[in-house]
Amino acid sequence: MANRDEYIGQIGQFFGMIDPILMVNLVNMSLFTLNKTYDYQSVCDPKRESKGSAAGLRSVYVVSYISQRHTHIHTHRHQRTINTD
Repeated sequence: MANRDEYIGQIGQFFGMIDPILMVNLVNMSLFTLNKTYDYQSVCDPKRESKGSAAGLRSVYVVSYISQRHTHIHTHRHQRTINTD
């Protein structure tokens, strides 16, 4: 690449995207190694069939209820410990 304005936008980009043929040749000459990576950040799990719209809400409610009860019990036990000292 030359130091020209039309190439300024390519600075810092992956060389294999800018010039793939040259990158393949560099890999073949063992100057670089091929390393496949996958970005799972945008991968979505397949949709499951739901039996009804309330099923999802109920599961969130159950988790929320259990979490609140656990926090309440833990706080209550902690207060007893503090009061008995």
